Amino acid sequence: SGRGNYRGVEVSGPGRGRQIQSVVEEALKSYLDAKSGVKPRAHVMRAYIKSHGKYAPLYKKLAH
Repeated sequence: SGRGNYRGVEVSGPGRGRQIQSVVEEALKSYLDAKSGVKPRAHVMRAYIKSHGKYAPLYKKLAH
């Protein structure tokens, strides 16, 4: 239906892409923290965030 709610985060409407990106970033950070017990390095997270605009469709496909 183009609409969804994940733990209280509304993902619909004009700002949907930005909200989804925030959810993905938070999920990635949480996953890495839980898996390694080590906080991801700031430059790695910056590179991921910077790449998201270009590779968002790929990340979306990989998530499914």
